[in-house]
Amino acid sequence: MKMKTKALLFILVVVAIGIFCMMISSRPWYAQPQKIFEKNREALEGVVEEYLADGIIQYPEIDGITQVNEWSDENPILEFMTDGFGIASASTYKGFYYSVNDVPVAFQGGNEQLTYTDDGWYEWAGVGDNGGRTKQIDGNWYVFEAHF
Repeated sequence: MKMKTKALLFILVVVAIGIFCMMISSRPWYAQPQKIFEKNREALEGVVEEYLADGIIQYPEIDGITQVNEWSDENPILEFMTDGFGIASASTYKGFYYSVNDVPVAFQGGNEQLTYTDDGWYEWAGVGDNGGRTKQIDGNWYVFEAHF
C-alpha cells in the first residue's frame, strides 16, 4: 500500500510541475514589461515629468528596468528596457516607452513604417528578418518587442 501511495504522490507532483511549466510558457511576452510598468507607474510618471520639464532623464532604481534611453526625432520617446538577450544578429529586446506625442513608434524611435493589426498591435519590419511590434498600454505608454 505504501508503494502505491508514493507512486501516486510522485505522479501528482510531476503533473503539478508540468501544469506550472505550461502556465509559465503560455504567458504572453509582454506580460513582464507591462507588469513592471503597472507596479511602478507612479515613479515612472515622475521620471517622465522631470524629462518633459527639464530634459533630464532621472534613472529610476526599479527592479526589472535594465536601461533608460531617450530617442529624439519627429516623435520623441523615453524608452525603458526590461529585457534583452542574444548575440548581434540574433537579439531580442523588450520593454515599454513613453511617447511624447502619444503615437506608436518602431524600436528606438526608428523610421520604419508601422502596420496596424486587428488585435491592436502595430508591427514594423526592417532589413532582413528585423522587426518588432508595439501596443498601447495606457495613455502615452506603449509596450514593445524588437528582434534582429
